[in-house]
Amino acid sequence: MDFIYVPFSWLLMTLYSFVRNYGIAIILFALIVKLILLPFSMKSKKSMMKSTRFQPRMKELEKKYGDDKRKMNEEMAKLYKEEGIKPLSGCFWSLIPFPILIILYSCIRLPFTRLMRFTAEQWEYFKGTIFPALGLGFESTSRAGYEQIVYANILHNNYDAVTNYVSEHSQTITDAVGKLPALKDIDFSFLGLNLGDTPNWKFFLSMDSWAPKDAWPVVGLFLIPIVSAVLAWLSMKISSKMSPTADAAAGGTGKTMQLLMPIMSLWIGFVMPACMGIYWIAGSVFSIIQEVFLTRYYTKVLNKEDAEKLARQKEREAELEAKRAETERLRAENATKVNPNTSRRKLQKADKQESIQKAADWAAAQQPEQVKPLRGGDSRVDDRPFARGRAYVAARYEGASEAAEEAASEAVSEAAEEAVQVVEGSFEIADEAVEAAEEKLPEIADAIESGDDAGIGE
Repeated sequence: MDFIYVPFSWLLMTLYSFVRNYGIAIILFALIVKLILLPFSMKSKKSMMKSTRFQPRMKELEKKYGDDKRKMNEEMAKLYKEEGIKPLSGCFWSLIPFPILIILYSCIRLPFTRLMRFTAEQWEYFKGTIFPALGLGFESTSRAGYEQIVYANILHNNYDAVTNYVSEHSQTITDAVGKLPALKDIDFSFLGLNLGDTPNWKFFLSMDSWAPKDAWPVVGLFLIPIVSAVLAWLSMKISSKMSPTADAAAGGTGKTMQLLMPIMSLWIGFVMPACMGIYWIAGSVFSIIQEVFLTRYYTKVLNKEDAEKLARQKEREAELEAKRAETERLRAENATKVNPNTSRRKLQKADKQESIQKAADWAAAQQPEQVKPLRGGDSRVDDRPFARGRAYVAARYEGASEAAEEAASEAVSEAAEEAVQVVEGSFEIADEAVEAAEEKLPEIADAIESGDDAGIGE
């Protein structure tokens, strides 16, 4: 798995060789990582901003299909697909910096085996033979996990002596562990601080002098994790402010991250070498700049896309309205044309519906005129009281009129239903005949080819 560290260690040493300052090399390393991940960050940012813009439509779907979760998820997935939104697209890319952080930490913690490309055997020989031969080394075990950084500092302070010794005993060293890689003079100092040291939050207990010259190297290291935590919080705050979300769950997750990221930055700053805190500070600063730039850029882009989409929608609606108006006009003039690409079954279905409608219209046309009540209208019984007779009862004739109307309506409905059933039965028989003919076509074709007249007749 050592091949994973090769490009990162090469990049860090190349930057250090160019600027000759370890702190600036770390900052440039963070900048290059941001630039490499920028295309993915842009894609994630755009998707996130589009998702935020469609929160009102999602709320409408929740209200409409709140009781049917399956249908609501289907409609949301359809909306995401139509708008090109990938809700989880930002999750993967937001986790990429953490593996890079671990790889960088390994490169910084192991300058001999990672940055200078020593083998484990060569490193043990260098530490156990060459340094003791020169009277160099350290006895403290408090930084046992960072002994390569300590020896890198010793090498920096005694670089000429070590390189001369290696040059004089090159053959012996080669016979023992092979030819050593080129030694690198790594200076961890930056702004008067040793970035190879680990900040100590209890620095005030071990201070011998509070003079600025003596206090700054210790107090400065203590301030690195504090500044890192503050900038991490500010980065998360700006990001949430520029990309607000109407989702309560997502909002709660964002608030949790605003607390966790500063705490994580603080912890990293106090348990790892100070150069890791510099890397985290640089990453937070670049993230703030990137967030502001991408928010302004994609606000303009999305506004333009929304305007174009609205214009296309209006244009489409206008085209559909014009087509509907033209269709209505042709239908009124009885000048509609059948699309030649329409399938036979669709044409049969349309003819069937038309025949059913004609049958219904015919049945309705056969309906007799409604029986008018004997009172009023052409009947002048009310106008001629003398013509009623002694046995005239108005309610009797009114009841007869209503019964006649009901009987006539039932008769017409039954006639219409029978006509529709007849038409439907005719079409079913026609469909069966067509299907039977289609099945016989291969046999008839074979009979024609073979000259079988009996088969053709059948």
